[in-house]
Amino acid sequence: TLTGDVTGDMKLVVPLDERDSILDIDLVLNDNRLTTLNGAIVIENYRTQLAFHNNEITAEGDGEIRGMPFDIHINPDNRGDDNESTFGVEFSDNSGFEVYITKRLDQSWRARVESESIKSNIEVVLNDGGYPSVRVLGLQVTTLDAIKGEWDITPDDFPSMYLSTSSVYVDDYRLPNLQVELSSEQDVLLISNLQFEGREFLSFNGGWYPGGKTSIRARAKGDQLSEFLAQLNIKEKTQGGAFDFDIRLFCHCAPWNMSLKDITGMVKLNVKQGIFTDKDPNIGRILSLLNIKSIAKRLKLDVTDVTDKGFAYDDIQTHLTIGQSLAKIDYFKLGATSGVIRLTGQSNIVEEEYDMMAKVSPAIGDAVPAATALAGGGAIGLGVWLVDEALFDGKLIDKIVDKVIDIEYKITGSWDNPIIK
Repeated sequence: TLTGDVTGDMKLVVPLDERDSILDIDLVLNDNRLTTLNGAIVIENYRTQLAFHNNEITAEGDGEIRGMPFDIHINPDNRGDDNESTFGVEFSDNSGFEVYITKRLDQSWRARVESESIKSNIEVVLNDGGYPSVRVLGLQVTTLDAIKGEWDITPDDFPSMYLSTSSVYVDDYRLPNLQVELSSEQDVLLISNLQFEGREFLSFNGGWYPGGKTSIRARAKGDQLSEFLAQLNIKEKTQGGAFDFDIRLFCHCAPWNMSLKDITGMVKLNVKQGIFTDKDPNIGRILSLLNIKSIAKRLKLDVTDVTDKGFAYDDIQTHLTIGQSLAKIDYFKLGATSGVIRLTGQSNIVEEEYDMMAKVSPAIGDAVPAATALAGGGAIGLGVWLVDEALFDGKLIDKIVDKVIDIEYKITGSWDNPIIK
């Protein structure tokens, strides 16, 4: 839709025979307003020379979109290889940012977006009586910092839509494909029913509110944590069985500006039947080393002999509070046949540093090594164990071991190189 003052010439030739009529138009537009994509794009102060020749509209001019100047070309001749479109508009600015929007023969719209840091294809299908369907295809973003900033965009600038993505990359990391419903209601953009491709066990909802506020809630439940992480393209080596997590995050910022430094919220996580080794990343590696070191310390073993074996856990229960760049541990308990680990303290999620205490209770009962360790090792310890088995059915050692005090550790240092003492 074009509104504003127009001057120019129009020539109409109507032959008296069977030849087609000829219409030629040359117009000059000053300070016009151009609206396209059902109001999604509005151009103010639009100035151009518009021509209609050989049944095609062309124009070269400029205008402002949200106060930013753009060069605007309608049906530019440099896109002549596009035979599937009936109409095209090209927007570009002096920074190298360029958008080319076309209307296709099937009445859908497509856009190609290119800049130094972002490249993507977008497909829009206008559904009669319903939300438009928007597909983002092959989005490539150099870094997350490339899309951060104080953009002059508010929640009510976005129309309601069904959004889906495919082959989205941030640097070399591929994000999982997703689909989500975005509902624009009273200056609020609601995020509903976000679902990763083929993964119905993840529930993701949220909202973007006036004043630059964003909230997110994610819940997931399934039978295999390892499979779930793999489906989200999270490259963790941790193995786990049934899981249930609830994440609620809030930020006084726009969605694209959410960062670990600014978010607040909580995380609840329960996992059953998994395995940690010292090869696992971050916290999994620490838990494995804690367990192995504790057993080794109890048995007076050389820890280098056992750190590659790992241990299996029965369940993990976790409750964290997020705020001021910290993940504070409200509750953490790991239960396993080899013992129980409880964590307290916090971790800086921006600097990626630990400041935690671990209390480990190794569950070692009527084994020969346990008696050996308690008696000082060697033949004396073995003798104690044999006497207990012969005279007391192993009950003496059980009672002694059950009352051995917990082992405590201080965990500091970076996530990549933790210090455990």
